[in-house]
Amino acid sequence: MSTTAVNKQLIKLDLSRNKRKKIIDKEAAAFILQGALDHINQLP
Repeated sequence: MSTTAVNKQLIKLDLSRNKRKKIIDKEAAAFILQGALDHINQLP
């Protein structure tokens, strides 16, 4: 799901398929990490 979400964002930014292919894994990992950090920050 993270890869799909990031891919949609990159398509909206009008990045070529080749550029998306090069950065998709790194961006998906950042997406997952940011979600985890946001969750931790919401804990009491």
